[in-house]
Amino acid sequence: MRMPRRSGRPDRSDRYPGLRLFSWKPIELVDIGIGVFGFLAAAMLVITGISELVGVAALGSALGLLALVATLALLIALRVRMLRAEARGGEAVSTAWGGNFDEYRRRRTR
Repeated sequence: MRMPRRSGRPDRSDRYPGLRLFSWKPIELVDIGIGVFGFLAAAMLVITGISELVGVAALGSALGLLALVATLALLIALRVRMLRAEARGGEAVSTAWGGNFDEYRRRRTR
């Protein structure tokens, strides 16, 4: 078994070649973050709206909503920045193409 540089644990990628849990591209992680924070922001919007209509103190949920929307805006700006850098000739980060699934798989494993 090979030993990785940083960790003292053995590298088991050769034992389980089909199991790659963390082989996502950076833009895929940003997309996942946008989805998670977008869902949480939508849920917090509903909670804040209901709190306002019922008459419960909604300052905490409104500030939480503000934080979620700010994080969501930062993630969207980061995604746009990554795609613009790719368009200028930087490292390929997107999976936006017009091909079939085999081409997607080939590009994803680069």
